[in-house]
Amino acid sequence: MPTPVTPLGVDPTITKMSRVHELPAYDGVTLPPAPAISESPRCQLFLGFEALARTGCNSPIVRTIFAVHQFAGFVFGAYLIVVCGTGAAILMLENQIAGYRDYPMLPVPIRAHQATLARMVQTVQRANPRTPVYHILESCARGCTYDLSMHAERGRLDALVDPFTGAIVKTVQWDRTPIGVLYRLHGSLMAGDIGETVNAIAGLSAVLLGATGLALWPGWRSPRRGFTIAWRGTPFRINYDLHKLAGITAVLFLFMWALTAAGQVFWPEPPEPIPESREAGRALGLDRLAEIGNAALPGELTFVYTAAGGTVVVRKRVPGDPDPYGYSYVAVDARTGTIRRVYDIRKFPLPWRIRAALYAVHIGSPGGTVLRSIYAVAGLAPALLFTTALLMWLNQVRPPVAPSPKN
Repeated sequence: MPTPVTPLGVDPTITKMSRVHELPAYDGVTLPPAPAISESPRCQLFLGFEALARTGCNSPIVRTIFAVHQFAGFVFGAYLIVVCGTGAAILMLENQIAGYRDYPMLPVPIRAHQATLARMVQTVQRANPRTPVYHILESCARGCTYDLSMHAERGRLDALVDPFTGAIVKTVQWDRTPIGVLYRLHGSLMAGDIGETVNAIAGLSAVLLGATGLALWPGWRSPRRGFTIAWRGTPFRINYDLHKLAGITAVLFLFMWALTAAGQVFWPEPPEPIPESREAGRALGLDRLAEIGNAALPGELTFVYTAAGGTVVVRKRVPGDPDPYGYSYVAVDARTGTIRRVYDIRKFPLPWRIRAALYAVHIGSPGGTVLRSIYAVAGLAPALLFTTALLMWLNQVRPPVAPSPKN
């Protein structure tokens, strides 16, 4: 009568008193017996893991690495699923589906003449007299609304203005939009500035999990074993192979996301490009000031920041800048039209260029849609890793099944 197996495929005759585990044939090669394995319940999870069994579960280093990996995985697993899952959702949805944009946009009919920026600002300010407009975004080349953002007590407001008529099409509270909720959950766990700091620190758990996972990966001795799945093996073995393959595939992405996220929080940005002006007020029109700033640098104009300290700032994406909105600015004196400072990302010192590129690398902007799609798929890896790890743990704590008597 064949020996029964548990639902996860582990031979029930292997109990806590087992001293030596004969490893199964793998890819047609029968492996030699592993060193003696401790009867510790935790060590039983190593059964069937050829690399760990070869090393010897009694090794203090291996046991410590495994304990840290397992503990960190269960403590931070749900957190990483939320953060990486929302990041994947943002990458897949943002700018791809109507209503899912960092800056909202609505289509409008194209007309022969376009309203001035000054007229748009005046219209929005009349509707929101106590909430000044702080920047204007040209959402697309033609046929869509401009986004005029305001800082209100209840959060960010976005007035979507028809650039041809100057009329407000819609005003939305960004924090309550679907993409706004995803951004807040992903970036700050819905807890503001404190949440951003906590998120950045907790995100480094991905580095700890990745490093310990790499140390336990069986592919160091045989890359083939590290990158293959034994589809004809037991369910337990297939589950483990899925875990190791998902882990080694996603580990570099997890490292990169954790470090670039922490860098954006803890690495100060370059100095602000807005100098203080001795002359208050704005004498020249906003449109003329935007033209002056736009002409100072090549590339795409993305934002116009309205006068602060007597200065209008134009934000641009110069050629070669990976940031989707650009990281170059031109500060123009609002009264005289004099260019007070040009802030060209291409001329930054190397540390500042690296700091400026963190956000672009974090969201996959340099690689366009292809890289962002890869990012989105990799962002689902923590959910798979947590599920397969949970199944392995359940198998570990499952009481051993007594072997059936032989006929």
